[in-house]
Amino acid sequence: MKANVVQVLPDGHLALPEQMKKAFADVKTFWAESRDEFIVLMPLERTGEESLSASEALEEMRQMVARAGGMKKTPQEVIEGLRAIRKRIWETEYRPRYAEVLEEYYARHPDRRPR
Repeated sequence: MKANVVQVLPDGHLALPEQMKKAFADVKTFWAESRDEFIVLMPLERTGEESLSASEALEEMRQMVARAGGMKKTPQEVIEGLRAIRKRIWETEYRPRYAEVLEEYYARHPDRRPR
């Protein structure tokens, strides 16, 4: 895969290098995927249309996955991974803040502390 630098303008549009403008002149919609610290843009095979509906985009992505030979993980493995991430975020980010806020509240209102 060849990498190019693309600038994001303040209005959210992408400023493409001239070579990419020529290569993607008729592409209006890209599929974006996050990989490591990068966002990978893949052109969807559409011409003459501004955008896809949600169902059309989902179907297009399913076809792309099928052409690529499927996903490496089963849906259950993906769900388990997401649950592990959610648990880690709760334990490291939200739980300490939640406990701190509760302690501050009960310090100001000791009569309301659960017994």
